[in-house]
Amino acid sequence: MSYDRYVAICHPLHYTVLMNRRVGPMMAVMSWLGSSINSLFHTVSLMHFRFCGPLKSHPFYCEFPAVVKLVRGDITAYETTVCVSSVLLLLLPIFPICTSCIFILHSVTQMHSAGGKRNAFATWSSHLTVVSLWFGAYIFSYMRPRSKRTPLQGEVGSVFYSIVTPTLNPLMYTLWNKNVAKALRRVLGRDVIT
Repeated sequence: MSYDRYVAICHPLHYTVLMNRRVGPMMAVMSWLGSSINSLFHTVSLMHFRFCGPLKSHPFYCEFPAVVKLVRGDITAYETTVCVSSVLLLLLPIFPICTSCIFILHSVTQMHSAGGKRNAFATWSSHLTVVSLWFGAYIFSYMRPRSKRTPLQGEVGSVFYSIVTPTLNPLMYTLWNKNVAKALRRVLGRDVIT
């Protein structure tokens, strides 16, 4: 999404060339492949541990931080690999996203038309809001030391990045659309969105 927003705002005339029919699916496949490999790694790693006590997990679905609490034995090596995978899958993507944001902001400030600035900023800000919500909740859930985690915080974080953020995505991306804003005004009967 960041690359798409970057190309749309910084290189609008080259958009169809840079975002051709092969680029989008290739980026999606790479994203799915990376997350699938990461999930497979964590699943296989956790299957090799011995578990103790009542096998009850507090979160509403079974994530590896909740499962790790049930492991008997030393999990220091596993926690190191979790930290490394979190850095690779969370912090590494933040750098290109931030870089694209800097380029977009520079392009927006160089625009001469007020309408163009408003449209570009609307496109960029909705994406930045969604990315910030998702990465913030995910980092809150996975990048904290085990001693600082509580079951309630884990549940709130996982609900936020797995339910709240995806639910807000369509809303964030469509509220800037004039037709959607008009329809929302008609439904609500007043001028809610400016």
